[in-house]
Amino acid sequence: MPRSNGDRFRWGDVRKDGFIFDHHWRSPESFNKRCDNNKTRKANFSNKVSAWVDKKKLHKGCQHCGYKKHAVALVYHHTDPSTKKGDISTMHKNTFSRFKKIVLEIWKCIVLCANCHNVEHQRLRELDAKN
Repeated sequence: MPRSNGDRFRWGDVRKDGFIFDHHWRSPESFNKRCDNNKTRKANFSNKVSAWVDKKKLHKGCQHCGYKKHAVALVYHHTDPSTKKGDISTMHKNTFSRFKKIVLEIWKCIVLCANCHNVEHQRLRELDAKN
């Protein structure tokens, strides 16, 4: 699509004859295929990272009661909430640089099962109420 400032195009724009502006000729079909391959690659990497995170949780198990049957029942608990940069479960896992951020967050955490995690948060709330 031409821009309002004449016939200038930006990267990714498509002319009427099918030319895609990305530094060399690419048919719309091959451009779409390349985009789909990128999505697939990122999805595969994301699945590998999620599997790795689950494997780490199962390997450690709950630090309080020792539970280690299902990864979905285990969560990462930040021992010092002031250092928390984000929830590991909601961090994007589709690139290596983001994976490194996840690893840095995991180093700040302990693994707890859902029950122990809730008990720990209740204990922390009671401590805050006393102070």
